[in-house]
Amino acid sequence: MESSAVTIAEVHTATSMAGAPLAFDSGGLAFSQSSQTTFVLPGTYRYVSAIDCFGSRPVGDFNCGPYDVIVIGS
Repeated sequence: MESSAVTIAEVHTATSMAGAPLAFDSGGLAFSQSSQTTFVLPGTYRYVSAIDCFGSRPVGDFNCGPYDVIVIGS
């Protein structure tokens, strides 16, 4: 049986930054994987890919953000 190794540069996350109304983290996602998060509090949820962007420079040409999700009322 063949093993397909995924390197750290091929795995990304959606991880909230400080100041988000609620913290979230998608966990490591490889190519074509997805994650779902439900935002229950209004506000701005800023996130990055933690593996690529926290405490270091981005890996390769990956654009680590930050990105914003803005939740307005429910």
